[in-house]
Amino acid sequence: MNRQLVFCKLGVWLGLVSILASGCGTGAYRQRMQKRLEQLRRGVPGQAELTDPIEISNLELRLLKAFVTELSPTGGPEHLARRTPPFPLPGLLRTWEAHLDQGSQKMPYYFYLGLVEKSQNLRERIRERIHQEWPDAKVEWRDFTDAQQRTWLRCQVLLADLDWVPLDPAAKEGPVQKQTGLMDIFLLQEGNHWIIVACRTPEGLATPLRRDDLYRVWLANLKIKS
Repeated sequence: MNRQLVFCKLGVWLGLVSILASGCGTGAYRQRMQKRLEQLRRGVPGQAELTDPIEISNLELRLLKAFVTELSPTGGPEHLARRTPPFPLPGLLRTWEAHLDQGSQKMPYYFYLGLVEKSQNLRERIRERIHQEWPDAKVEWRDFTDAQQRTWLRCQVLLADLDWVPLDPAAKEGPVQKQTGLMDIFLLQEGNHWIIVACRTPEGLATPLRRDDLYRVWLANLKIKS
């Protein structure tokens, strides 16, 4: 075969491959741009699931809209297991309760907020308090970055035989149930204080708190008032 003809055909094939590759690249780029535009129209992921800003002590935060019940840790008509975490949480300011329908009852999950001075060895205090009741619990702290690029310390720990008080359809307390629970604890050193966020959910309950992307946005909206 004529060598010139061979090179000519090879050039045609290379040209076609180049055109197709260029077209595929353009299509992929357009898809990425379209996805980004849709994200911008929806806003920051998770923001729509938060309330307007509120102030507690000298903290400003936005709650998950699911947490409609605010409870006082220091007293009230509610069962103690609804108002307080399963172990003493340093600097506890407030408890919030949310529910998911489970058949004829509403199973609770919780959000706790605390604030202490940074001079305290907070990680060790929390570890000791957990191990007093659950000596075999695995307490490990890892970095967790929120949507403001602040680095929190995070500990996820399973605790057995926690007390849970479900509500009936009329919002009346039912009998106490024993279930394993997942505690998600976050610590942030800001100024002269530690901000403490803790969430408690039944291990088998698929709550919104299983989403790290939501935690990142939620924590980014929590700060000490300037």
